[in-house]
Amino acid sequence: MTKGCSEAVENDPEYWEAMSSASAVGWLDVVIENELVEAVVVLISQMPRLRSDVSVKKLGEFYNTKSEFMKAWEKWRAQITKLDCSAFWLECDHQQTRDGLKNMLQIKLENASILSNVTFHWIELYISRFLYIRPFTVGLESIYSLAQKCMQLKPISNRHKLMGLMIGILEENTKDDNPCYRDADSWKCTSRNTNA
Repeated sequence: MTKGCSEAVENDPEYWEAMSSASAVGWLDVVIENELVEAVVVLISQMPRLRSDVSVKKLGEFYNTKSEFMKAWEKWRAQITKLDCSAFWLECDHQQTRDGLKNMLQIKLENASILSNVTFHWIELYISRFLYIRPFTVGLESIYSLAQKCMQLKPISNRHKLMGLMIGILEENTKDDNPCYRDADSWKCTSRNTNA
């Protein structure tokens, strides 16, 4: 029986029967591995988010103020650190599961090299670094320098005109003499005409 995303597997009596049976016959590695997966999933699904509009049901814990968010963020990171340092990892015999789960925790713990390894495009790296490493950044003072660093780590071979516009915006330079902005001129005209 396939469970939907909104249905918790723990609500299925067969799940607990299977876990109890595995435990009863000594398959502790299966039980521990499954519990580690569950713990990581629960922590990831509870990631704090600074957002005032929670009308759309999304994963995460939502906070309206920066101070509430910062407290929740620190508490959440402490829980992730505690799990990352747990002795249960030594009991997990399945190498791929252990490595995959540890990687997911390292992403949440802001490991820059893991973030770089698991992203393909500089924009993905930029978003992940902004999301996990700089969630408290105020203003746009270092946004462009972060984008430049990501572009150096993940260079692109083909630069689209819209990408140039985005870089111009990140530079906070949308003047007509900026080549990034000038290249997107046809896009601006098109978007104005379609919005009319």
